[in-house]
Amino acid sequence: MLKRINPPGVHAPAPSYCQVVEDTDRGIVHVAGQVGLTPDGKLAGPDMASQLRQILANLDAILRELSLERSRFVKRTVYVTDIDEYYTPEVSGQVTAYFGAEVFTSTLVQVVRLFSREARIEVETVLHRQCG
Repeated sequence: MLKRINPPGVHAPAPSYCQVVEDTDRGIVHVAGQVGLTPDGKLAGPDMASQLRQILANLDAILRELSLERSRFVKRTVYVTDIDEYYTPEVSGQVTAYFGAEVFTSTLVQVVRLFSREARIEVETVLHRQCG
């Protein structure tokens, strides 16, 4: 069974998608690409570091809603508009601090642009309720 969720504390999605789809039979949780939008739909700042802080806050709100820990991440895909900015300590340090030493699959892709010209980073994730 698929459960569709738009957690409180995360900006409202466009009508064409939802923030989370959970396959409750398999315990797999797909989280839509999170961008640096605050709950009221405003971009958190002009730079990747400030947008990433908001993305991580959005992921925490989703985890709270699902009663899951960060250790349940099994995959992340990160889209950035400037890979050099991603590798700065202000950005990559946040990623390391948030996800910790837990090893899981990850993909990093530089793109020409995201949903808006001001958006610098988007993070899509997959979680599993019964990580082994």
